Amino acid sequence: MMEALKKQPNSCAEIVGNQFKSAALRHKSELHLPEPWTGIEPTLIPEVQGERRIPLLFLVEAGRLCPGERNVPTLSHDLPSYESFYTRRFADRLGRFILPGEDQSLTTFGTVTIRRRSGDGALVYSKPEGAAQDKHHVHELWTLLSAVTRSILNRSALETLGYDDPEGILGKHSIILPLVHCKTDMEGTGVRNAAAPCFEMHTRRFLEYFRPRLVVITGKETLDQLLTADISSGLPRESLVRLQDESEAFSWEFANGAATKVAYFQTPAAHAPLDDFTESGAVISPAAADSLRHVVCSRANPQTGYKTTEGAHRTPQHEGGS
Repeated sequence: MMEALKKQPNSCAEIVGNQFKSAALRHKSELHLPEPWTGIEPTLIPEVQGERRIPLLFLVEAGRLCPGERNVPTLSHDLPSYESFYTRRFADRLGRFILPGEDQSLTTFGTVTIRRRSGDGALVYSKPEGAAQDKHHVHELWTLLSAVTRSILNRSALETLGYDDPEGILGKHSIILPLVHCKTDMEGTGVRNAAAPCFEMHTRRFLEYFRPRLVVITGKETLDQLLTADISSGLPRESLVRLQDESEAFSWEFANGAATKVAYFQTPAAHAPLDDFTESGAVISPAAADSLRHVVCSRANPQTGYKTTEGAHRTPQHEGGS
């Protein structure tokens, strides 16, 4: 990124340069810093069988540029404020992940509003819109990933994984990791050029750092980047191709010897209305959730009693399609 700011040709030049255009930045100090991950610090993950492993890791295409987002770290921020923004984006200022009660809402340290709907208890995540902090818009991706987290990680699963929470919480039990960390616009400008080098320099290291029990490749754009980028990470290309048509999760071994399982979540198209979610509060089938719960928990406890539902699909698909 710093080379691109100095206008030296490299793989980040397009994505960094576009940030000045799309966000109308006037000074380098206003540049939004790369997004490392959104969620808990790895040292705070409970230890199970001598290991600290995040239960779920959602791999997304890139960090998205949101010019109206408050307090987002820029080049003018110091390191502590940079770290706390992303580790506490969905938590309070003390780093506690607290969820609202039915038909109530709260605002996190990262100025994200979380509202629990009455009836189905679904959580809806929204962010301030533009400079007017009294207006919010629903963040579709976070809302969907929260629902997937809650579907897979129920109370019994969390007990197996060393937690005492009644339901899965986005940011605490699952994190969001961008494939490309520099902020880009909604069209993904510059992502293709940056994908392979960014993965090798940063993303792979974060994956090995968190040692996820299950990686969920999130959205067709992310899967396409993994298929087209020249990534020499031990990620089996033939398995990635099969993810589009088959339901079986596959194994992935990192350079440090850690192994995980990989599945695919086909999100709705960008800006698509959440009609199905609004009506039902569900984004994956009970069979898919049961199957992936078994994948996550069996790796934590080989003697677990989790059983996959007969004929369960192992790939979580959005109920309404893409």
